[in-house]
Amino acid sequence: AAGILIVCTVAFAAMMSVEAVREALWSAVIEFYEEYISITHLAYNDPPAIIEEKKEPTAIPDERESEVISDSKSLYYIRYLYNEVKTLDFKQQVIDDNEEWIDNENSIVENIIVGGNEGNLVLLLDKGMSFLVWNDGCYSYTINFDTTIISRNMAMNIAESVK
Repeated sequence: AAGILIVCTVAFAAMMSVEAVREALWSAVIEFYEEYISITHLAYNDPPAIIEEKKEPTAIPDERESEVISDSKSLYYIRYLYNEVKTLDFKQQVIDDNEEWIDNENSIVENIIVGGNEGNLVLLLDKGMSFLVWNDGCYSYTINFDTTIISRNMAMNIAESVK
């Protein structure tokens, strides 16, 4: 195992000594960050390691059917359908070190306030989808919605109703 590690280290060092390889690797990393937005949730206090209290939006229009996609210790995920078409997804997650990556091309990010907490509204202009992300210091929340069916104001009202 030590021999393999030494061989890999020497091979990597040899590759990185070639300027063309270094530039290609560096531009790939730079290009990745230029094309994607990273959203990381920060905890204000000591957040729980598991979901101790499940929350969900209460301002969902009555004609929507709900389907629980995941109900685990770290993720509570509900999909809302209208005439069997997905219109909105709601996720509650524990705050951890994970990042959410969003395609930066044709996207607009707007700072918002949900329930007194800072968040972001990300409009994916070329996909007809948008999402709201925020956290309350204990959990992070995401609402993905179809912008052809749900307006920005309705999505904000749904986010404000999470209890």
